[in-house]
Amino acid sequence: MGLGLAVLAGILYGVLGNILACLSLYGPQIGRLRAGLLSGRGLVLGLVGLAFTLAAWYRTAGDVSMLGRQLLLGLPLLAITGTDLEARLIPNRLTLGGAVLGVAVAAAEARLIAACVGAAVALGLFGAVYLVGNRLYPGGFGAGDVKLAGLIGLELGFPAGLSALLLGVLIGGGGALALLILRARRLKDPIPYGPFLCAGAAVTLLTN
Repeated sequence: MGLGLAVLAGILYGVLGNILACLSLYGPQIGRLRAGLLSGRGLVLGLVGLAFTLAAWYRTAGDVSMLGRQLLLGLPLLAITGTDLEARLIPNRLTLGGAVLGVAVAAAEARLIAACVGAAVALGLFGAVYLVGNRLYPGGFGAGDVKLAGLIGLELGFPAGLSALLLGVLIGGGGALALLILRARRLKDPIPYGPFLCAGAAVTLLTN
């Protein structure tokens, strides 16, 4: 695949991620879908989708089958980034749909055991953080983040999924610190954590 086709694929990929995010939040409302394409969410997902597609195209040397694999696994993460940024919500239909894709890809690649171990470890660790963290800082970490961690662990397997989540936590810490320094958020203001975890997963997916 040449660069021109990769750019076109990236644009369409961003649009598809935005449509999935909109459908997950609001259902099949034509007005919402049309407005969402030109919204802030649409712009962010369009740019992120294009950047991820071009990075995947470069990493796979234009191999269509490998590129398709990366884009397939990244699609639910792209849509989740949009829903969490807009509504601080990670819909179950996205995590469950992503899990189905993850299982199918893992089975096709004969790494289903590693995928299940990755999901179990991620759910266990982030479930513990959720239970303990919400006692200390209520509302800081949601159940959706736990399910997202499980999805990432499933898609990437063990130990790559764990590395992706650690990277996401580091990116999230840096992002939160930057927001505090810039006074865009106060210490107790909620910050959507899903996009940071998805960023860690995307980087690991591209480099693994």
